Amino acid sequence: MKNFASKYSWTISGVIVLAILMMYPSQAKSTVTKWWKISPNTCAISTLGSDLDQADNADLYSDLSIQSSLSGAISISAHCPVFLPDGVTANKLRIRTFQAGGIPSYSDVTVRLRRTSWSGSTYTLATAYMSEGYTYDDYNFTTTIDNEDYEYGLHITLYKGNSATSEPELGMIEIRYEE
Repeated sequence: MKNFASKYSWTISGVIVLAILMMYPSQAKSTVTKWWKISPNTCAISTLGSDLDQADNADLYSDLSIQSSLSGAISISAHCPVFLPDGVTANKLRIRTFQAGGIPSYSDVTVRLRRTSWSGSTYTLATAYMSEGYTYDDYNFTTTIDNEDYEYGLHITLYKGNSATSEPELGMIEIRYEE
């Protein structure tokens, strides 16, 4: 009998553990990390520091960049809605440019992830920023997405100074979240 118990005790223990996991499946649930991605050129664009009409933006901007035909200091802003699943935990905002050498001198890119309550109060959850030479920026934060009480959005600003060596571009925005 002693030999039988030592030989098969691991099998009996395994069956007990399996039975417990089957009774309480939430205890065995693992976290899945995913990325929400958006191409910034799909965002609603407004122009600051320029006399351009809103209708002209489609012709002047591509991949959310400031075109070289616009001289002097200029800034553009864009707004994008963010649709993440309710109840997930968002924990990283990442922005990227695909420009060789990164953001040009005298230029910068700022992206803010904002949460707005239905009553109108706004809170910035994360801010990512790229300046001269940067090709990406990550901002770590933690928030649980609550689509019942809030809406989420991105506010993007590209700035090109008078002495900029070329046009700044924003190629991709990513938000990491866990389910």
